[in-house]
Amino acid sequence: MASTSLLLFTLLTVIAEGFYCRVLEDVARNLPRGWRQALRQFNLLLCQKETTKNSLVSEDYLEDLEHPASFFRVEFKKKDLHEKVGFDVILRSDYLEVEKVHEGSVAEWNALKPLKALQRRDRLIEVNRIIGNSSKMVEELKHSATVRLLVIRVSEQDRRELDRKTAEKDLQKALALPGPRNLLAGIPEPGNSKVVTLHARNVEQFLAIQPITVLMVYAHWCADSQAFAPQFRRAAELVELREPT
Repeated sequence: MASTSLLLFTLLTVIAEGFYCRVLEDVARNLPRGWRQALRQFNLLLCQKETTKNSLVSEDYLEDLEHPASFFRVEFKKKDLHEKVGFDVILRSDYLEVEKVHEGSVAEWNALKPLKALQRRDRLIEVNRIIGNSSKMVEELKHSATVRLLVIRVSEQDRRELDRKTAEKDLQKALALPGPRNLLAGIPEPGNSKVVTLHARNVEQFLAIQPITVLMVYAHWCADSQAFAPQFRRAAELVELREPT
C-alpha cells in the first residue's frame, strides 16, 4: 500500500511539473521579447529541458518569417580547441544568427558542401544537442572540438525584408546622432517631408546604409538653396518610391 501511494505521488508530481512547465511556456509566448526570454531562461533551469530532445522549446526562430525556410545539418571539427569556428553570431532569444563568415574551422565544410555552406542570416537552432538557450550555444561553440549544428536558412524574400528592417534601424540610429557643437539649423522641413538633415557626424554612416541618396550641401542662409527646397523634397519622394535592386 505504501509503495502504491508513493508511486501515485510520484506520478502526480511529474504531471504537475509537466503542467507547470507548459503554463510557463504559454505565458512566455504572450510577453514582450525581453520578458519572454527571461522567463524562458528560468523555465529551462526549473524544468531542466535545455538538452532534452522531447522537451518543449520556443519557436522564436520562426517568429518573423513569412515564407517557407529550409533546414539542414552542418558538422565540422576544429584542428584544436583554440581554433576559431569561422563565423560571428548574434545572440537571439532561442537561436544564434550568423552575422559574418570568415576563415576558421567551418571553411572546409563550406568548401565541401557549397549548397549547405553557412551564410549570413542563417539561424542556428541547435548546437551539439543544446537548444533554446543562445548563451549556452555560444559556450558550446567555443569549447567543443566537434560541432554539430541544426541550421535554418531563411528564404530570399525574408532575407531581403530582414535586411530592409535592419537598414531602417541603422538609419534611425545614424539620424539620432547629435550634430557638432554650434551647428546651425538647416532649412525647415514640413512634417510629411522625406528629406533628412545630415551633418559631419552621421553623413558617412547614412550614405553607407542608404542604397540611393540625393545629397544637397548648402548654407542655411543661401536664398537659392531655400528656393530649391520644394524641388528637393519632390526628389526625396521619388527616391523613396524607387526600390533598390
